[in-house]
Amino acid sequence: MFDIRLTGAASLLLNLHYVYDRSVPPSPSTPNVESLVPPNLPFPTAGLLNSPPGGTLVRVGGLPLYKNERGDGAAATLNVRFDGLTLTSISAFDEFFARSRDNYDGYPAADNNWTKNFQQQQFSEELRLASSSGGLVDWIVGAEYAQNWFHCRDSLDWTFVYGLADSITDSGKAITAANFIQTQQSAGLYAHAETHLSTRWSLVTGLRYSHDQAAFNGVTIDPTGLLTYAANNFTGPIVPNTVLATLDQSRSSQNFSYRLEPEYHPTNKALLYASVATAYKAGIFYGQPAQVGVDWGYVNPEHVLTTELGFKSRFFSDSLEFDAAIFDTDIHDRQSSLSLWAGPVGTQPLIAGLGNVPRSRIDGVESNIEWRPLTGLEVHLAATYLHARVTETLTNDNGLALFTPVAVGQMLPDAPTFSGSWLVQYERPVGGVLRMYAQANDRYTGAEHPYLADPTTFGRGHSVGARIGVKNPAERWDTSLWVTNLSDTRPLTYAYAGSEGQQSSYYQKPRSVGVNVTYTF
Repeated sequence: MFDIRLTGAASLLLNLHYVYDRSVPPSPSTPNVESLVPPNLPFPTAGLLNSPPGGTLVRVGGLPLYKNERGDGAAATLNVRFDGLTLTSISAFDEFFARSRDNYDGYPAADNNWTKNFQQQQFSEELRLASSSGGLVDWIVGAEYAQNWFHCRDSLDWTFVYGLADSITDSGKAITAANFIQTQQSAGLYAHAETHLSTRWSLVTGLRYSHDQAAFNGVTIDPTGLLTYAANNFTGPIVPNTVLATLDQSRSSQNFSYRLEPEYHPTNKALLYASVATAYKAGIFYGQPAQVGVDWGYVNPEHVLTTELGFKSRFFSDSLEFDAAIFDTDIHDRQSSLSLWAGPVGTQPLIAGLGNVPRSRIDGVESNIEWRPLTGLEVHLAATYLHARVTETLTNDNGLALFTPVAVGQMLPDAPTFSGSWLVQYERPVGGVLRMYAQANDRYTGAEHPYLADPTTFGRGHSVGARIGVKNPAERWDTSLWVTNLSDTRPLTYAYAGSEGQQSSYYQKPRSVGVNVTYTF
């Protein structure tokens, strides 16, 4: 990162970044698949497919797993100050390349063995003009444009699932191979203002216009023809390169959103506010290999209306900060991951999809405390309660049946009822310019679901960590010894129903200890 002073009124912040990862992707543990496979297979499976509970060992067979990823990018932020105004330009470009093979099913047979090869490029530009603070109205107006280009060449191996395997590790017979490009373009105009009505009252207003376009061009084929043959109950001709799904389509959407928030300051250390705001998420095409054409259908934009009441406060010479809010969010056409049958219920495997939930709602309370009771001692506490549920349900997604029914009142995915965290850190000077610190932390997440129509639950666990270190702020170096998962517990961090209904599970990593050495240039 480079902070360049161009003139007395202009500066340029330049951020260059590069990432590289060459490793082996983690595989899920599947402890119950043997009870779900057909009993009349021509080879033994007992004791050969299930992984031991707890995720300490995972059976992946002879599949060579790999992950090779790299990415680079740059962001330039230009600020030019005029008399009472600031002009800001933010330009960014990123690109990412990835090749990998993942044992997505969590057992040694060819079920959802996923080979990925994709490239992604993103460009964005934002230009905004802001007033100087201190007047009757503080305002910002701006425009932005962004483009996201994604090219994917993926394949999924289903040999075992479709009954074509001659042994547990037999593969390469039933494959879905996808090649598609998705492009998203977004443009927006916005204005934000804070009007100071009096010494106690102010009014925050905002307005935004968005225009989005998504274009998709792709095809999924059955290279051997055997997947289609097996799906047709092993009848009919075997036709290599059978087209399973094809789509060449472009869709656009636009939206106006607003924010209205009166604020009241009973003292100069307290703020009470009430807000009403709308939000919008652009429509998109599902970007994964599709066994059936409708799985690539366009997913409509999501629209949100949120009302919120809250307060922010500081006490005891600003040593204690306490913020809390209660909110209600009404969502139309929520974009949600779904667990679907690829064909008639129970005759073809489960697949993942993306669809719209007609209506859902999230009520919640969140709070945050930051306390500095002594010099060098900091305490951070945070907690969130959510009541996130479906209020108007769906029975299928473009004709594909849901794995399990979605009832009104069912919990939304990725929305645990309770989550919370705490962090305690103590720091003091030692030996002149050196500073020593010690830290302990924990995070708890309640039960949650991965997709709608998938009854699998995960979460309900703690992650306790600690760190002790010494640093020299003047010379910009820091070294520390850390430990994660101090209690060495193994709660589920993610889980989902696999293609045959088995539970594929990722567990919290075991206790780990390491050393960090950091130098800031």
